[in-house]
Amino acid sequence: MRLESDSLMQDLIVAAHKFIGGRFSTVILILILLHIGFFVYGFGQRTPDEPLNLVNHLSLTSARALDEPHRIISSVFVYTSFWQLVFTVFALYLCGWFVLRRLGIWLFLLAYFLSAAVTNVTTHELVGVEHKVAGASGGAIGLIFLCAAYFPYLRFFNVIPAKYLAPALICIGAFAGAPYIGAIVVVAQLAGVSVTLFVFLLEPRIRTGIRKWWLHKQVESAINEAQEEEKLDILLKKVSTTGMAGLSRKERNFLIQMSKRYHKKATERKE
Repeated sequence: MRLESDSLMQDLIVAAHKFIGGRFSTVILILILLHIGFFVYGFGQRTPDEPLNLVNHLSLTSARALDEPHRIISSVFVYTSFWQLVFTVFALYLCGWFVLRRLGIWLFLLAYFLSAAVTNVTTHELVGVEHKVAGASGGAIGLIFLCAAYFPYLRFFNVIPAKYLAPALICIGAFAGAPYIGAIVVVAQLAGVSVTLFVFLLEPRIRTGIRKWWLHKQVESAINEAQEEEKLDILLKKVSTTGMAGLSRKERNFLIQMSKRYHKKATERKE
């Protein structure tokens, strides 16, 4: 009976996973665990005098934003609201895998954290009072917009196209609270989305620039290696005629360095 219930639960999880349409990867799972871990740790630090101690130390506040610029990044990992965490984790699960496959790890992380940080900074500037700004909901919105831009006809819940999901979430944010707060949320989220829009528009140029840089490094490395080989041949001929005594200290150090390099290569080949 236990086996049947476990099998039924697994079938339900698989069916829900297929219905929602999200996917996991190692990077996405690590980000989700980091967000949940920081929230659980901060929740465990609640005290009557200083609630959410971790949030107080890592969030973006009006009084400490300029004095402690590291809070711009650290504020992305802490949360003042459980539902904000749920939204971020759900967006990572829903859209993270697709955007990650399209951009690659480094561009994905840049777009995610930068859009979250810009959203938090914008919120901090608009609020203008002693208010704790934290969370990565701006990065989550940015991922949803990137997913809509790259895969507009990708369907979630077997019904909702990605191109409609992002504007709908902005509208929900606008009407979820009071008009003043809703306006702040929309402006802050649009500021974060502008970062992902920048990544979306410049991604081909960024990729081309990275490829050119990598190719240049490979060519430069090959040229340097050829020059070192030529220099090594000259020094070996010099050693055969004059001996080690005829070499300068710089030339002897070069021979020692090349000897270690060849020994390392030989060891790696044997392994």
